[in-house]
Amino acid sequence: RKAINAMIAEGKIDEDTRIVVETAREMNDANWRRAIERYQKEREKENAAIAEIIREFRPDYTDSDIEKGRLLFEQNINEGTSRDAKLKAERFALDLQKYKLWKEQNFQCLYTGKHINVSDLFNDSVVDIEHTIPRSLSFDDSLSNKTVCYAHFNRYTKNNQIPSELSNYNVILQRIQPWRGKLEHIM
Repeated sequence: RKAINAMIAEGKIDEDTRIVVETAREMNDANWRRAIERYQKEREKENAAIAEIIREFRPDYTDSDIEKGRLLFEQNINEGTSRDAKLKAERFALDLQKYKLWKEQNFQCLYTGKHINVSDLFNDSVVDIEHTIPRSLSFDDSLSNKTVCYAHFNRYTKNNQIPSELSNYNVILQRIQPWRGKLEHIM
């Protein structure tokens, strides 16, 4: 109603102008379903490719472990599984997180700037998934609060600090600049 009154006040329309509002509910629903289907297919392909890469470094994973791990990662489903199967699924879900973060970070540790080799990525004594804002401060365990980084740096330098408390904070800011640009572009 405000928009119509404004258009009348500006002389764009008068009180006798007929305004027809059409909704494209069915078109939007079909488009929405197609978009969701396309997104799901893309994620399935991506997850299958990632599973093959992870399998190279963790040959003990079965197809069942990978499927349960994928579900655990995406939907937090872990009911009805044995303790061993649950642990394996959780490990795969962490490996999946590591890989996705590693790829998103252009294969480097954001804190040290060093390249992370894929062979080191799945070695828990070399590379960690760490919480950017420590869980003890934020309780945020979401993927958006995680990065992959070298375990030594995480355990002995970053420890329980937020990035702005680190001595190399300005260099870290330079490394995340591409994401800031993407964020500004989205908003």
